[in-house]
Amino acid sequence: MNQGIDKMPEPEICIWIDKYNDVFSEFDSRPFSDRALSDDFLREVRKMTSENTKGEFRLKFHVMDDQRNEESESIILHNLNKHFRHIADELKVERQKTINKGYMFMGFGFVLILVIFLLTTVSHEASYLNGLILMLEPVGWFTTWTGLDCVFQISGKEKSAIDFNSKMAQAKITFSSFDSTQDATGSRQKTVIPLDNQNLRVA
Repeated sequence: MNQGIDKMPEPEICIWIDKYNDVFSEFDSRPFSDRALSDDFLREVRKMTSENTKGEFRLKFHVMDDQRNEESESIILHNLNKHFRHIADELKVERQKTINKGYMFMGFGFVLILVIFLLTTVSHEASYLNGLILMLEPVGWFTTWTGLDCVFQISGKEKSAIDFNSKMAQAKITFSSFDSTQDATGSRQKTVIPLDNQNLRVA
């Protein structure tokens, strides 16, 4: 085996912005340090990162030279990492709650089904037990399937959101001047540019 093979470069997602406000919500007038991120920005980044399912990646913002501001960029970098890390932590807590609730439903359902089984063994001794069984059986199966749904399907969807936010929290984020992109190579995977100065679109 050849030990001298170079490590594959991390994929890079490039985003072109006219101004730093494009990263934040247009309805939030607070300073950069407190503003919420733009839904358009988050949606486009999530769509692009979904294609890179393994490993880390770099997120690069291209900004016009006359718009560059190191202080604003430092705040944006801090906010992005803080935002995605916070969301990932919250989603992990919610996912664990969902799983715990699912196990609780499953446990209750299994116990109820066991009780129903025991009742069927003695139902011939008391006719009213047949009616009780008919009422309890749908409840037993419903709680069991609800628990399975929480554990596997709902928690699986939450895991996808956790993976995205965790990936973004660990991404290497940089800024570069717009002019420096003119000689960019074909390694750039995708580009997002502003549309009507607010919305983002893939180019």
